[in-house]
Amino acid sequence: MKRAKALVIAAVALAGLVSPSTVAAQNGGSSSTVYAFGVPAGAKLLSETNLPIRVSGQLTVAFHGDAATGCVAAGLCGYSGTIVFRPRSGDLGIETYRQHGRIGHSALLSLAPGVGGYNGAPTVAEVQHSVAGQPTGLCADAQAPFVNGPAATIRRGRLTIALLEPGGSLLSTRCAGPLDGDLAGAGPQATISLRTALRGRTVIDLEGSNSFASHGFAGTVSSTLALTLGKPSRPSSGATFPPGIKTERMRIVTERLSVAQLAGQLSGTVQGTADPIVCRLLDSCGASGTLGLTLPAAGGGVGELIATGPASRPYADFLTALAKLRGGTRSGITVIGSVAWAHAGRINANLTQPNTCSDATPLEQLFVSLMPAGGGSGGFFGSSPWRTRCPGPMLPGEAQPLPASSRVRAMGPRAFGVTVRPVASLSDDGYTLTLHGHLSLVLRRRRITQQVVTEPAG
Repeated sequence: MKRAKALVIAAVALAGLVSPSTVAAQNGGSSSTVYAFGVPAGAKLLSETNLPIRVSGQLTVAFHGDAATGCVAAGLCGYSGTIVFRPRSGDLGIETYRQHGRIGHSALLSLAPGVGGYNGAPTVAEVQHSVAGQPTGLCADAQAPFVNGPAATIRRGRLTIALLEPGGSLLSTRCAGPLDGDLAGAGPQATISLRTALRGRTVIDLEGSNSFASHGFAGTVSSTLALTLGKPSRPSSGATFPPGIKTERMRIVTERLSVAQLAGQLSGTVQGTADPIVCRLLDSCGASGTLGLTLPAAGGGVGELIATGPASRPYADFLTALAKLRGGTRSGITVIGSVAWAHAGRINANLTQPNTCSDATPLEQLFVSLMPAGGGSGGFFGSSPWRTRCPGPMLPGEAQPLPASSRVRAMGPRAFGVTVRPVASLSDDGYTLTLHGHLSLVLRRRRITQQVVTEPAG
Protein backbone atom coordinates (compact mmCIF):
# COMPACT_ATOMS: atom_id res chain seq x y z
CA MET A 1 0.00 0.00 0.00
CA LYS A 2 2.82 2.44 0.84
CA ARG A 3 4.45 1.65 -2.49
CA ALA A 4 1.18 2.33 -4.34
CA LYS A 5 0.83 5.69 -2.60
CA ALA A 6 4.36 6.62 -3.63
CA LEU A 7 3.62 5.73 -7.24
CA VAL A 8 0.54 7.94 -7.22
CA ILE A 9 2.49 10.85 -5.73
CA ALA A 10 5.21 10.53 -8.37
CA ALA A 11 2.74 10.36 -11.26
CA VAL A 12 0.74 13.33 -10.01
CA ALA A 13 3.84 15.44 -9.46
CA LEU A 14 5.03 15.04 -13.04
CA ALA A 15 1.69 15.04 -14.80
CA GLY A 16 1.04 18.58 -13.58
CA LEU A 17 -2.69 17.90 -13.72
CA VAL A 18 -4.36 17.35 -10.37
CA SER A 19 -8.08 17.10 -9.85
CA PRO A 20 -9.39 19.49 -7.19
CA SER A 21 -8.79 17.16 -4.27
CA THR A 22 -7.46 18.21 -0.87
CA VAL A 23 -4.23 17.16 0.79
CA ALA A 24 -3.16 18.73 4.09
CA ALA A 25 0.48 19.82 3.95
CA GLN A 26 1.92 20.56 7.37
CA ASN A 27 5.20 22.38 7.89
CA GLY A 28 6.06 24.04 11.16
CA GLY A 29 2.57 23.46 12.49
CA SER A 30 0.80 25.26 9.65
CA SER A 31 -1.71 23.73 7.27
CA SER A 32 -2.58 24.54 3.66
CA THR A 33 -4.33 22.97 0.69
CA VAL A 34 -2.07 21.71 -2.09
CA TYR A 35 -3.12 22.00 -5.75
CA ALA A 36 -0.90 21.52 -8.75
CA PHE A 37 -2.79 21.67 -12.01
CA GLY A 38 -1.79 25.14 -13.17
CA VAL A 39 0.15 27.13 -10.57
CA PRO A 40 3.73 27.85 -11.75
CA ALA A 41 6.63 26.62 -9.65
CA GLY A 42 7.38 29.07 -6.85
CA ALA A 43 3.98 30.76 -7.01
CA LYS A 44 1.64 31.02 -4.02
CA LEU A 45 -1.88 29.71 -4.51
CA LEU A 46 -4.41 32.28 -3.32
CA SER A 47 -7.73 30.67 -4.18
CA GLU A 48 -9.47 28.07 -6.33
CA THR A 49 -12.99 28.08 -7.71
CA ASN A 50 -14.67 24.93 -9.01
CA LEU A 51 -17.66 25.13 -11.36
CA PRO A 52 -19.74 22.10 -12.43
CA ILE A 53 -20.73 22.05 -16.10
CA ARG A 54 -23.83 20.74 -17.82
CA VAL A 55 -23.24 20.15 -21.55
CA SER A 56 -25.72 20.03 -24.42
CA GLY A 57 -25.14 19.45 -28.13
CA GLN A 58 -22.22 17.79 -29.88
CA LEU A 59 -19.18 18.39 -32.07
CA THR A 60 -19.17 16.63 -35.47
CA VAL A 61 -16.22 16.31 -37.84
CA ALA A 62 -17.03 15.04 -41.35
CA PHE A 63 -13.93 14.35 -43.46
CA HIS A 64 -12.56 12.68 -46.59
CA GLY A 65 -9.18 12.19 -48.22
CA ASP A 66 -7.98 15.33 -50.01
CA ALA A 67 -5.41 15.17 -52.81
CA ALA A 68 -4.71 18.91 -52.62
CA THR A 69 -3.33 18.57 -49.10
CA GLY A 70 -1.30 15.39 -49.55
CA CYS A 71 -3.53 12.34 -49.18
CA VAL A 72 -1.75 10.51 -52.05
CA ALA A 73 1.71 10.63 -50.49
CA ALA A 74 0.39 9.66 -47.05
CA GLY A 75 -1.95 6.90 -48.30
CA LEU A 76 -5.03 8.61 -46.81
CA CYS A 77 -7.12 9.15 -49.94
CA GLY A 78 -9.34 6.10 -49.40
CA TYR A 79 -10.56 7.16 -45.93
CA SER A 80 -13.76 9.11 -45.20
CA GLY A 81 -16.11 9.29 -42.27
CA THR A 82 -17.28 11.17 -39.19
CA ILE A 83 -16.05 11.72 -35.66
CA VAL A 84 -18.59 12.80 -33.05
CA PHE A 85 -17.65 14.25 -29.66
CA ARG A 86 -20.63 14.30 -27.30
CA PRO A 87 -19.85 15.10 -23.64
CA ARG A 88 -22.66 15.62 -21.16
CA SER A 89 -21.00 16.97 -18.03
CA GLY A 90 -17.75 18.48 -16.87
CA ASP A 91 -15.87 20.71 -14.46
CA LEU A 92 -14.02 24.00 -14.74
CA GLY A 93 -11.35 24.82 -12.16
CA ILE A 94 -9.96 28.36 -11.94
CA GLU A 95 -6.94 29.15 -9.76
CA THR A 96 -5.65 32.52 -8.63
CA TYR A 97 -2.01 32.79 -7.56
CA ARG A 98 0.69 35.35 -6.82
CA GLN A 99 4.15 35.18 -8.41
CA HIS A 100 6.84 37.86 -8.24
CA GLY A 101 4.30 40.29 -6.82
CA ARG A 102 1.82 39.81 -9.67
CA ILE A 103 -1.58 38.12 -9.65
CA GLY A 104 -2.09 35.35 -12.21
CA HIS A 105 -4.82 32.88 -13.10
CA SER A 106 -4.93 29.38 -14.57
CA ALA A 107 -7.81 27.18 -15.66
CA LEU A 108 -8.45 23.48 -16.20
CA LEU A 109 -11.46 22.22 -18.15
CA SER A 110 -12.55 18.57 -18.15
CA LEU A 111 -15.52 17.13 -20.02
CA ALA A 112 -17.09 13.69 -19.65
CA PRO A 113 -20.10 11.72 -20.90
CA GLY A 114 -23.27 11.64 -18.88
CA VAL A 115 -24.69 8.46 -17.36
CA GLY A 116 -25.29 5.97 -20.16
CA GLY A 117 -23.80 8.22 -22.82
CA TYR A 118 -21.96 6.13 -25.44
CA ASN A 119 -21.10 3.61 -22.69
CA GLY A 120 -18.73 6.10 -21.10
CA ALA A 121 -16.98 7.09 -24.35
CA PRO A 122 -17.89 10.56 -25.63
CA THR A 123 -15.81 10.30 -28.83
CA VAL A 124 -17.20 7.99 -31.52
CA ALA A 125 -15.77 7.46 -35.03
CA GLU A 126 -17.16 5.69 -38.10
CA VAL A 127 -14.65 5.63 -40.94
CA GLN A 128 -14.93 3.93 -44.33
CA HIS A 129 -11.86 2.65 -46.15
CA SER A 130 -12.06 2.21 -49.93
CA VAL A 131 -9.30 0.55 -51.98
CA ALA A 132 -9.63 -0.38 -55.64
CA GLY A 133 -10.31 -4.10 -56.01
CA GLN A 134 -10.98 -4.59 -52.29
CA PRO A 135 -14.23 -4.70 -50.27
CA THR A 136 -14.97 -1.46 -48.44
CA GLY A 137 -13.83 -1.60 -44.83
CA LEU A 138 -15.54 0.10 -41.89
CA CYS A 139 -13.85 1.10 -38.63
CA ALA A 140 -16.20 1.87 -35.73
CA ASP A 141 -14.58 2.90 -32.46
CA ALA A 142 -15.39 4.77 -29.25
CA GLN A 143 -12.90 6.39 -26.88
CA ALA A 144 -12.74 8.67 -23.85
CA PRO A 145 -9.52 10.56 -24.64
CA PHE A 146 -9.21 13.20 -21.94
CA VAL A 147 -5.45 13.13 -21.38
CA ASN A 148 -5.04 16.27 -23.47
CA GLY A 149 -8.49 17.78 -23.36
CA PRO A 150 -10.02 21.12 -24.27
CA ALA A 151 -7.85 24.20 -23.71
CA ALA A 152 -8.99 26.80 -21.18
CA THR A 153 -6.74 29.87 -21.03
CA ILE A 154 -6.99 33.13 -19.11
CA ARG A 155 -5.43 36.35 -20.44
CA ARG A 156 -6.13 39.95 -19.48
CA GLY A 157 -9.21 39.05 -17.52
CA ARG A 158 -10.77 36.93 -20.29
CA LEU A 159 -11.38 33.16 -20.27
CA THR A 160 -11.10 31.44 -23.65
CA ILE A 161 -12.21 27.85 -24.26
CA ALA A 162 -11.07 26.09 -27.45
CA LEU A 163 -12.10 22.47 -28.00
CA LEU A 164 -9.56 21.56 -30.70
CA GLU A 165 -5.95 22.50 -30.07
CA PRO A 166 -2.48 21.27 -31.18
CA GLY A 167 -1.58 18.30 -29.00
CA GLY A 168 -5.18 17.63 -28.03
CA SER A 169 -6.70 14.15 -28.17
CA LEU A 170 -10.47 14.67 -28.22
CA LEU A 171 -10.70 13.20 -31.75
CA SER A 172 -8.31 10.29 -31.14
CA THR A 173 -9.64 6.80 -31.91
CA ARG A 174 -8.19 3.66 -33.51
CA CYS A 175 -9.65 4.73 -36.86
CA ALA A 176 -7.91 6.90 -39.44
CA GLY A 177 -8.77 10.59 -39.37
CA PRO A 178 -7.60 14.13 -38.78
CA LEU A 179 -5.92 15.19 -35.53
CA ASP A 180 -7.13 17.89 -33.16
CA GLY A 181 -4.30 20.18 -34.21
CA ASP A 182 -5.23 19.88 -37.88
CA LEU A 183 -8.58 21.47 -37.07
CA ALA A 184 -7.47 24.05 -34.51
CA GLY A 185 -8.29 26.94 -36.82
CA ALA A 186 -11.73 25.54 -37.64
CA GLY A 187 -12.75 24.26 -34.21
CA PRO A 188 -15.25 26.05 -31.98
CA GLN A 189 -14.07 28.47 -29.34
CA ALA A 190 -15.63 31.10 -27.08
CA THR A 191 -14.38 33.89 -24.83
CA ILE A 192 -16.09 35.40 -21.78
CA SER A 193 -14.89 37.65 -18.99
CA LEU A 194 -13.18 35.92 -16.08
CA ARG A 195 -15.47 37.75 -13.67
CA THR A 196 -18.53 36.30 -15.41
CA ALA A 197 -17.07 32.79 -15.35
CA LEU A 198 -16.27 32.99 -11.63
CA ARG A 199 -19.87 33.90 -10.83
CA GLY A 200 -21.12 30.78 -12.62
CA ARG A 201 -24.72 30.30 -13.74
CA THR A 202 -23.92 31.33 -17.30
CA VAL A 203 -23.81 29.65 -20.71
CA ILE A 204 -20.70 29.42 -22.90
CA ASP A 205 -21.84 29.05 -26.51
CA LEU A 206 -19.58 26.92 -28.75
CA GLU A 207 -21.95 26.71 -31.71
CA GLY A 208 -20.65 27.14 -35.25
CA SER A 209 -19.50 25.46 -38.46
CA ASN A 210 -16.28 25.80 -40.46
CA SER A 211 -14.54 23.96 -43.29
CA PHE A 212 -10.96 22.67 -43.16
CA ALA A 213 -8.33 21.18 -45.47
CA SER A 214 -5.09 19.99 -43.89
CA HIS A 215 -2.62 17.08 -43.84
CA GLY A 216 -4.42 14.90 -46.38
CA PHE A 217 -7.99 15.48 -45.23
CA ALA A 218 -10.73 18.02 -45.94
CA GLY A 219 -14.23 18.46 -44.54
CA THR A 220 -16.29 20.40 -42.02
CA VAL A 221 -16.30 20.94 -38.26
CA SER A 222 -19.80 21.59 -36.89
CA SER A 223 -20.70 22.27 -33.27
CA THR A 224 -23.96 22.70 -31.38
CA LEU A 225 -22.22 22.51 -27.99
CA ALA A 226 -23.19 24.76 -25.10
CA LEU A 227 -21.54 24.66 -21.66
CA THR A 228 -23.75 25.74 -18.77
CA LEU A 229 -21.67 26.71 -15.73
CA GLY A 230 -23.25 25.85 -12.40
CA LYS A 231 -22.89 27.32 -8.91
CA PRO A 232 -19.24 28.02 -7.98
CA SER A 233 -17.67 26.41 -4.93
CA ARG A 234 -14.37 26.81 -3.14
CA PRO A 235 -12.57 23.88 -1.46
CA SER A 236 -11.91 23.91 2.24
CA SER A 237 -8.49 25.19 3.28
CA GLY A 238 -7.84 22.12 5.41
CA ALA A 239 -7.89 18.38 4.91
CA THR A 240 -11.32 16.84 5.32
CA PHE A 241 -11.81 13.14 5.96
CA PRO A 242 -15.03 11.28 6.82
CA PRO A 243 -15.62 10.65 10.53
CA GLY A 244 -13.96 7.49 11.78
CA ILE A 245 -11.24 7.45 9.10
CA LYS A 246 -7.82 6.90 10.66
CA THR A 247 -5.10 9.20 9.36
CA GLU A 248 -1.32 9.21 9.44
CA ARG A 249 1.37 11.79 8.89
CA MET A 250 3.78 10.97 6.06
CA ARG A 251 7.00 12.71 5.09
CA ILE A 252 7.64 13.25 1.37
CA VAL A 253 11.20 14.13 0.39
CA THR A 254 11.55 15.16 -3.25
CA GLU A 255 14.76 15.53 -5.24
CA ARG A 256 14.52 17.32 -8.59
CA LEU A 257 16.24 15.76 -11.60
CA SER A 258 17.32 17.01 -15.00
CA VAL A 259 18.27 14.90 -18.02
CA ALA A 260 21.94 15.36 -18.93
CA GLN A 261 22.09 12.64 -21.61
CA LEU A 262 19.53 10.60 -23.53
CA ALA A 263 20.29 7.79 -25.97
CA GLY A 264 18.69 4.71 -27.47
CA GLN A 265 15.60 4.22 -29.59
CA LEU A 266 12.11 2.78 -29.37
CA SER A 267 10.12 1.18 -32.17
CA GLY A 268 6.96 -0.88 -32.22
CA THR A 269 5.62 -3.70 -34.39
CA VAL A 270 1.87 -3.46 -35.02
CA GLN A 271 -0.33 -6.41 -35.97
CA GLY A 272 -4.06 -6.64 -36.52
CA THR A 273 -5.75 -9.12 -34.21
CA ALA A 274 -6.49 -12.63 -35.49
CA ASP A 275 -10.01 -12.48 -34.02
CA PRO A 276 -12.21 -12.07 -37.13
CA ILE A 277 -15.10 -10.43 -35.26
CA VAL A 278 -12.96 -7.79 -33.55
CA CYS A 279 -10.80 -7.01 -36.58
CA ARG A 280 -13.86 -6.50 -38.79
CA LEU A 281 -15.26 -3.94 -36.34
CA LEU A 282 -12.02 -1.94 -36.45
CA ASP A 283 -11.06 -2.71 -40.07
CA SER A 284 -7.78 -4.17 -38.80
CA CYS A 285 -7.93 -7.66 -40.37
CA GLY A 286 -4.50 -8.42 -41.83
CA ALA A 287 -3.09 -5.03 -40.79
CA SER A 288 0.65 -4.85 -40.12
CA GLY A 289 3.24 -2.15 -39.79
CA THR A 290 5.54 -0.21 -37.49
CA LEU A 291 5.53 2.71 -35.08
CA GLY A 292 8.77 4.50 -34.31
CA LEU A 293 9.67 7.18 -31.77
CA THR A 294 12.16 9.92 -32.56
CA LEU A 295 13.51 10.81 -29.12
CA PRO A 296 13.18 14.30 -27.62
CA ALA A 297 16.16 16.44 -26.72
CA ALA A 298 17.86 15.48 -23.46
CA GLY A 299 17.62 19.02 -22.13
CA GLY A 300 13.83 18.98 -22.29
CA GLY A 301 13.33 16.34 -19.62
CA VAL A 302 12.56 17.02 -15.96
CA GLY A 303 12.11 14.49 -13.22
CA GLU A 304 11.97 13.65 -9.54
CA LEU A 305 13.03 11.09 -7.00
CA ILE A 306 10.45 10.85 -4.22
CA ALA A 307 11.07 9.15 -0.89
CA THR A 308 8.04 8.56 1.33
CA GLY A 309 7.72 7.18 4.83
CA PRO A 310 6.29 7.90 8.30
CA ALA A 311 6.83 11.48 9.41
CA SER A 312 8.29 10.17 12.67
CA ARG A 313 11.33 8.82 10.82
CA PRO A 314 14.47 11.01 10.91
CA TYR A 315 15.19 13.14 7.84
CA ALA A 316 18.55 11.37 7.56
CA ASP A 317 16.77 8.08 6.80
CA PHE A 318 15.13 9.64 3.74
CA LEU A 319 18.45 11.04 2.51
CA THR A 320 19.99 7.59 2.97
CA ALA A 321 17.20 6.03 0.93
CA LEU A 322 17.95 8.57 -1.82
CA ALA A 323 21.66 7.62 -1.69
CA LYS A 324 22.55 11.18 -0.63
CA LEU A 325 23.76 10.25 2.83
CA ARG A 326 25.24 7.27 4.66
CA GLY A 327 24.50 6.14 8.18
CA GLY A 328 20.72 6.31 8.21
CA THR A 329 18.25 3.44 7.96
CA ARG A 330 16.50 3.12 4.62
CA SER A 331 14.26 0.19 5.57
CA GLY A 332 10.61 1.25 5.46
CA ILE A 333 11.26 4.22 3.17
CA THR A 334 9.79 3.85 -0.33
CA VAL A 335 11.62 5.50 -3.20
CA ILE A 336 10.14 5.99 -6.64
CA GLY A 337 11.24 8.19 -9.52
CA SER A 338 10.06 9.50 -12.85
CA VAL A 339 11.12 11.67 -15.78
CA ALA A 340 8.83 13.44 -18.22
CA TRP A 341 9.16 15.38 -21.45
CA ALA A 342 6.73 17.80 -23.07
CA HIS A 343 6.87 17.95 -26.88
CA ALA A 344 8.56 14.58 -26.67
CA GLY A 345 9.83 13.84 -30.16
CA ARG A 346 7.79 12.44 -33.05
CA ILE A 347 5.82 9.30 -33.82
CA ASN A 348 6.37 7.77 -37.25
CA ALA A 349 3.73 5.32 -38.51
CA ASN A 350 3.81 2.95 -41.47
CA LEU A 351 0.79 0.66 -41.65
CA THR A 352 -0.46 -1.62 -44.44
CA GLN A 353 -4.22 -2.24 -44.44
CA PRO A 354 -4.14 -3.30 -47.39
CA ASN A 355 -2.75 -0.07 -48.85
CA THR A 356 0.15 1.61 -47.02
CA CYS A 357 -0.51 4.63 -44.80
CA SER A 358 2.53 6.65 -43.67
CA ASP A 359 2.42 9.61 -41.31
CA ALA A 360 4.44 11.43 -38.64
CA THR A 361 3.06 13.49 -35.76
CA PRO A 362 4.46 15.09 -32.59
CA LEU A 363 4.31 13.10 -29.37
CA GLU A 364 3.13 15.63 -26.82
CA GLN A 365 4.31 13.89 -23.66
CA LEU A 366 6.59 11.01 -22.70
CA PHE A 367 6.82 9.63 -19.19
CA VAL A 368 9.48 7.24 -17.88
CA SER A 369 9.20 5.67 -14.44
CA LEU A 370 12.37 4.83 -12.54
CA MET A 371 13.18 2.29 -9.85
CA PRO A 372 16.17 3.83 -8.06
CA ALA A 373 16.15 1.22 -5.33
CA GLY A 374 18.06 -0.97 -7.79
CA GLY A 375 16.19 -3.07 -10.32
CA GLY A 376 12.62 -4.21 -10.52
CA SER A 377 9.86 -3.44 -12.95
CA GLY A 378 8.93 0.08 -13.85
CA GLY A 379 6.78 1.32 -16.65
CA PHE A 380 7.08 3.94 -19.33
CA PHE A 381 4.44 5.34 -21.58
CA GLY A 382 3.52 8.34 -23.66
CA SER A 383 0.78 10.07 -21.74
CA SER A 384 -0.53 11.10 -25.13
CA PRO A 385 -1.24 8.01 -27.27
CA TRP A 386 1.12 7.06 -30.09
CA ARG A 387 -1.44 8.11 -32.67
CA THR A 388 -1.09 9.52 -36.15
CA ARG A 389 -3.64 10.16 -38.90
CA CYS A 390 -3.30 6.51 -39.92
CA PRO A 391 -5.37 3.81 -38.19
CA GLY A 392 -3.71 1.95 -35.36
CA PRO A 393 -3.69 1.13 -31.63
CA MET A 394 -4.32 3.66 -28.86
CA LEU A 395 -1.19 2.55 -27.00
CA PRO A 396 0.66 3.41 -24.93
CA GLY A 397 -1.31 5.68 -22.64
CA GLU A 398 -2.04 6.53 -19.02
CA ALA A 399 -4.69 3.83 -18.76
CA GLN A 400 -2.31 1.06 -19.87
CA PRO A 401 1.39 1.80 -19.28
CA LEU A 402 3.90 -0.38 -21.03
CA PRO A 403 5.72 -2.71 -18.61
CA ALA A 404 9.46 -2.21 -18.53
CA SER A 405 12.55 -3.21 -16.62
CA SER A 406 14.78 -0.46 -15.33
CA ARG A 407 18.38 -0.72 -14.13
CA VAL A 408 20.15 1.98 -12.17
CA ARG A 409 23.83 2.53 -12.97
CA ALA A 410 26.33 4.14 -10.58
CA MET A 411 24.08 6.17 -8.32
CA GLY A 412 26.48 8.90 -7.28
CA PRO A 413 25.89 12.06 -5.24
CA ARG A 414 25.56 14.30 -8.33
CA ALA A 415 24.28 12.05 -11.12
CA PHE A 416 23.24 8.50 -11.99
CA GLY A 417 22.28 6.49 -15.03
CA VAL A 418 19.17 4.47 -15.80
CA THR A 419 18.44 2.02 -18.62
CA VAL A 420 14.79 1.22 -19.35
CA ARG A 421 13.70 -1.64 -21.64
CA PRO A 422 10.20 -2.76 -22.67
CA VAL A 423 9.44 -6.32 -21.58
CA ALA A 424 5.99 -7.16 -22.92
CA SER A 425 3.53 -6.83 -25.78
CA LEU A 426 0.13 -5.25 -25.26
CA SER A 427 -3.22 -5.86 -26.90
CA ASP A 428 -5.53 -3.00 -27.78
CA ASP A 429 -8.73 -4.62 -29.06
CA GLY A 430 -8.07 -4.83 -32.81
CA TYR A 431 -4.29 -4.56 -32.53
CA THR A 432 -1.22 -5.79 -30.72
CA LEU A 433 1.84 -3.60 -30.16
CA THR A 434 5.29 -5.04 -29.43
CA LEU A 435 8.02 -2.56 -28.51
CA HIS A 436 11.72 -2.97 -29.20
CA GLY A 437 14.79 -1.05 -28.11
CA HIS A 438 15.71 0.83 -24.94
CA LEU A 439 16.22 4.25 -23.39
CA SER A 440 19.48 5.13 -21.67
CA LEU A 441 19.49 8.22 -19.45
CA VAL A 442 22.01 10.11 -17.37
CA LEU A 443 20.18 12.13 -14.72
CA ARG A 444 21.66 15.08 -12.87
CA ARG A 445 20.59 15.49 -9.25
CA ARG A 446 19.21 18.85 -8.18
CA ARG A 447 17.43 20.51 -5.28
CA ILE A 448 15.84 18.54 -2.41
CA THR A 449 12.65 19.65 -0.64
CA GLN A 450 10.34 18.02 1.90
CA GLN A 451 6.79 18.25 3.17
CA VAL A 452 4.64 16.41 5.69
CA VAL A 453 1.11 15.46 4.67
CA THR A 454 -1.85 13.96 6.46
CA GLU A 455 -3.60 11.15 4.61
CA PRO A 456 -5.84 8.15 5.36
CA ALA A 457 -3.95 5.31 7.01
CA GLY A 458 -3.67 2.02 5.18
